Amino acid sequence: MIIYREKTREQIINDLPATALKLLGKKGKADDNIFNLPSGAAIHKNLKNWVKRAKIDKHLSYYCSRHTFACLLLMKGANLKTVADLLGHTSTKHTVKYLNYIDPLKEEAINKLPDLDI
Repeated sequence: MIIYREKTREQIINDLPATALKLLGKKGKADDNIFNLPSGAAIHKNLKNWVKRAKIDKHLSYYCSRHTFACLLLMKGANLKTVADLLGHTSTKHTVKYLNYIDPLKEEAINKLPDLDI
């Protein structure tokens, strides 16, 4: 998937997981757009409607999906640089904040230490 970062117009190329490829169906022409996204206002309106229909009693935003994506990648063992690249961050400086939400990683890291026979 090729996207262009809004702020810098930098090209970002990311692979899609198998599940996403199944949902997209057959590959079209190289020049075809995969997504024709609505405006930001329309995205927020649709998201608000989906949250209401799902009876979720929380404020959700587009940012929540980026946050969830980053946290899931980190919990599955992706390194910080990889997550930064996938989010389109120019450095890991802005990605480090997601580590604050990954407490299970701390426990997992401690459990990986070898048991010493004392």
